[in-house]
Formats: sequence, structure tokens, C-alpha cells
Amino acid sequence: MTNNSSPQPVAATQHLPHTLLNFSDYDLWVLEIFLNVGLGLSLGVLGVVVNILNLLVLSRHNLKETTNIMLLSLSSLDLFYSITSIFLRLPSLIKLIDPYFAITYQTFIKLAVLMPNAVCFVITILHVTAIGIERAIAVLFPFHVSRIFTPYRAKWMLLALYLFGSIPVWPYYYRFTYRWVFVPSIKKTIAVLAYTDFFVNNMTIILDYVNYFVNNTTTTIPIIIVFICSTLIIFQLTQLKRKGLSGRSSKQVKEIKVVKMLLVVCLVSFMVLVPEHVINTYLTTHFEELSWNFYDLIVYLIPVTYQVNSCVNFFIYITMSSKFAETYKTLIHGSSKK
Repeated sequence: MTNNSSPQPVAATQHLPHTLLNFSDYDLWVLEIFLNVGLGLSLGVLGVVVNILNLLVLSRHNLKETTNIMLLSLSSLDLFYSITSIFLRLPSLIKLIDPYFAITYQTFIKLAVLMPNAVCFVITILHVTAIGIERAIAVLFPFHVSRIFTPYRAKWMLLALYLFGSIPVWPYYYRFTYRWVFVPSIKKTIAVLAYTDFFVNNMTIILDYVNYFVNNTTTTIPIIIVFICSTLIIFQLTQLKRKGLSGRSSKQVKEIKVVKMLLVVCLVSFMVLVPEHVINTYLTTHFEELSWNFYDLIVYLIPVTYQVNSCVNFFIYITMSSKFAETYKTLIHGSSKK
């Protein structure tokens, strides 16, 4: 690897319009429009709407309960992820109008929000993991969970998750810069992404650090924990179902319903994360063997699955939590009367 004194464009030709690439794969272009513009932007807008509703409803619940505190924080993350994802997908739409301006816009928007967007999703994974642990303890040790997970401890735990999700990836914050490139065929200057000197000079160390430490601690281990906790919850719920609900207090019945709802939240995230993790591992180990067409397809597809995960919780809450549904109806009816 050579150490250049000035930043070099990051595969600059990848970011140029198809006419400059002699791009013959029309199907990939159609898929980009379908995934980024059709599905991606639509799901992004849906994510903004449903997570605003989540925040409005959850903020009316008892914030002294650890579950509500964690779900409120999770909805805030999903909202931020949805907003930043919209900005990241806009270049595909702008490309239909002005493909060269789309390149410059994409360069600066990636510099501004790509890392916050990625870090936000990492923190979301950590939140789901924490929810899985809390719910597993709730069904296995119901008389101790309120003592272990107090509202005060929950807030400090969430702060730790935010820090743990954002600080370890600090080398990636300095990965990209931009460079102006003149395109003679159109007589225009466009901005393209470029690696920074810092990243070029330390690329091997940074990639090994991210691939083997960061990815494992923020994705592999959380996936394993969510799987273990979900398995324990399912096993315990099966045992409770066999015993029946007779003789149980209304509070205990309500707690079981909450556990079921949050189990679904964990399982949905698990179903999104496992294929994504397998694909990313494959891309990392077989990167040089892949065609750009296949790589671009995966780059477009994975964020769509992330976005589905950021939208789906509202529908889980409203169908599985009578308290959430009632608060939502009160909120909507109150707004319509005004």
C-alpha cells in the first residue's frame, strides 16, 4: 500500500453517472431506483412518522418503568436513523434529474451523516440486546428484576450504550474527505469522496481493528446474546403456558404480555441482523472476488432491511400492547377534536 501525500478519490468512477462508466447493467440501475427511491425513501418517511408517534405515545406512559425508558430511547434512535437514511438515499432520486449534482450532493451528505447513521444503528443493536437481557431476567427471576433494573440504573446503562456504540469506531470518523475533480466531457467540477491521509497510512490497522474488534463486540456478541435471551424467554413462556394463567394476578398477566411483545421486537431485530452479518462477513472476506454490480446491489439492499427494522416496532406495539393502543387512540382522537 502506497502512502500518498494527498487524498485520492475513493473509486471515483463508481460515483460517476452510468454514461461515464459505460454502465451496461440496466437491471442494477432499476434496482437502485426501486430499492433506494421506491422502497428506501418510502420506508424512511414511514419510519419518521411511526417513530414520532412512538415518542408521543411512550412519553405519556410512566417513565419510571425501565421498559418505557428503553423503548423511548430506542424510538429516538429509530427516528434519527430514518431521518439520516432519507438524506443518504436522496442522491438516487436527484440522479434522475441532475446526475452530476447528485455526485457532489452524495459526497457531502455522506461526509456529514454516514457515520452518525451507522453509529445510530449500532446503538440500536445494543438497545435491543439490553432489552433482551432485561426481559430474560424478568421471566427467569421475576422477583428480582425490579431491584436489578431500576430507572436510575437504566438511564446510566443507556448512556453507557451510547458511548460504547460511538467511541470505539472513532478511526472511521476520519476515513473520508472530499476532492474536487474536473470532468472534461461535461466541463464541470464535481466533488468525490477521498480517503484521508490518516486512513491511508493506517488502513490495515484500522480495518483489522474494525473487522475483528468493533464488529464482533457490537454485532456478533449482541446477536449471540439476543439469541440466548430469546431462547430462554421462549422456554420460560412455554412453561408458563403449560401451567396456565389461573391464579396469577393481573399485574403478572400484564407482565407476560409485555415480555411477549418485547420478545417479538428482539426476534425481528435478530432476523434482520443475522443475514446482514453473514453478508457483511462474506463481503469482507471475499471483497476482491466480487463484481461491483453485486457489491452495489448489496449496498442498496442492506439499508432497506435496516429501515424495515426501524419502522416495524410501532406496529408491534400497537398490536401487542393494549396500553399503547389505548394511548394512541386517545392521542389521535384528542388531535382530531382540536
